[in-house]
Amino acid sequence: MKEKIDHEVLFNFYFHADLLEEAFAEFKKEPKPLNALTLNVWLHTQFHHYEDIARSLPRVLTRIKSQDGDSSESEAKFEIKDSDLSIEKHPLLYSFLNRSFQSKQQFRKIGKQSTKEFWELQKEIKEKHKGPHLSLLEEYAKKVIRFNNELELKLIEYFGFNYKLKIQLDHIQ
Repeated sequence: MKEKIDHEVLFNFYFHADLLEEAFAEFKKEPKPLNALTLNVWLHTQFHHYEDIARSLPRVLTRIKSQDGDSSESEAKFEIKDSDLSIEKHPLLYSFLNRSFQSKQQFRKIGKQSTKEFWELQKEIKEKHKGPHLSLLEEYAKKVIRFNNELELKLIEYFGFNYKLKIQLDHIQ
């Protein structure tokens, strides 16, 4: 049963990591609003997969609890075992994600600063001007992709073979 769980968790991780790289390539090619939103969505879905991997394979990836003991969804932080590499959700980009899917009234409760930042990002995209918000999105995407690549290497080390190739071969048969 554990092997089935690992297989499903890793299949989802690898599949979504590939989708993230495709979304990043599309965003780099043409940074329009839909591509920026898509990239931000795929960036934050990675954290659900990190959570699953941390539960299934705690010797590979761990979730780091905050100092105050509160581990809310917006403050998720993960670290690859035996490595100094960690990743956490970027609060501003996470607020952009929330703003994209909530009404103005719901989001108003969260804060006006995030709303202002969200519209600044939209303005940068519309004007095709690479400002601080687009740079932040791009740099954060590179950071998450690098983390995914390092995690893939750690999984190869853990299993002793490339599990991604095994999954691909299993689907061919």
